[in-house]
Amino acid sequence: MIEKSQLKVDSIVDVYGISSPELPYSAVIPPEGTLNVNGNINVVGVSTMADLRVDSVVSQSIVATAFVGDGSGLTGLPIVNDSKVVGLSLIF
Repeated sequence: MIEKSQLKVDSIVDVYGISSPELPYSAVIPPEGTLNVNGNINVVGVSTMADLRVDSVVSQSIVATAFVGDGSGLTGLPIVNDSKVVGLSLIF
């Protein structure tokens, strides 16, 4: 039988106490939990999240089922600028 343990600490650092530790096999944050990051996140591969709130994102590709907000801060998107629209209707 495997018994589970809990580790309660104020902070975790690498073996030398000067850097952050590596999590080579993953980390799981339960649905009721929150992961607060002060600094940068570098994700290589696929990241699955239910809710992500950020100040800025630099990415090659982002796929989502929904985006919330008006998108006024988005830049570099291949969208059409304001222009005149001409409509034509044919009646036979």
